[in-house]
Amino acid sequence: MKIKMRWMDGIKQEAATLQTAMPWERGLRRQATTRRRSEAPKPSLIGLGLTA
Repeated sequence: MKIKMRWMDGIKQEAATLQTAMPWERGLRRQATTRRRSEAPKPSLIGLGLTA
């Protein structure tokens, strides 16, 4: 007798429809964020009495 695992089928169907972007996914959005951060002007520590 074969056991039917309906709960597993439901989990597989839900996973197939997952639309949430995971943090480890690399794509155009991540590249744009990285580029924007690298092109941003660096804050100056001169005049604040701080050293780098």
